[in-house]
Amino acid sequence: MMRLDTQFSGFLFFILTLFPFSAFAQDRPTDFQTPAAGSSTASIAVYADSGAWSEGIIAFEKFLDWKGLSHARVFRSEVNGSDLRVKYAAIYFPGGDAYSYHQAITTTGENHIRDLVNGGGAYIGVCAGAYFAAQTLYWEGNSYTYTLALFAGLARVRCTISNRGPDTQ
Repeated sequence: MMRLDTQFSGFLFFILTLFPFSAFAQDRPTDFQTPAAGSSTASIAVYADSGAWSEGIIAFEKFLDWKGLSHARVFRSEVNGSDLRVKYAAIYFPGGDAYSYHQAITTTGENHIRDLVNGGGAYIGVCAGAYFAAQTLYWEGNSYTYTLALFAGLARVRCTISNRGPDTQ
């Protein structure tokens, strides 16, 4: 049996911080409900491009559907090329590969994410999505700097894989 021990330090508050959200601009969804018919606006942008773990995307979308919250998948072209504040109240980055996020999202895209958050929107990051938002990631003895830096601190990860069973280290 495989065992995976993971220790996170620093910013668990990014993980699953879906509620509550702060006030939002008037031209964006403020109640996280389904937009009117014909509207192209969704409350939550779900990043579904390079580095994103497909199971994390699907699970989060099912959660949002269950809660009756509107959402739309976004890709690097939209994050990098448009003002997210116009259409979204939040952006979600699932688990996957933080380095791939760093490679896919340009400086302009990072500015769009910051503008969304600084304007009262939310950033929701799970696992690699949370690491991507940290200024520094410490993993397997190495430090990596990410420029999104919504969290100006250190995300520390320690993973141990063992075949010794669930109760041994």
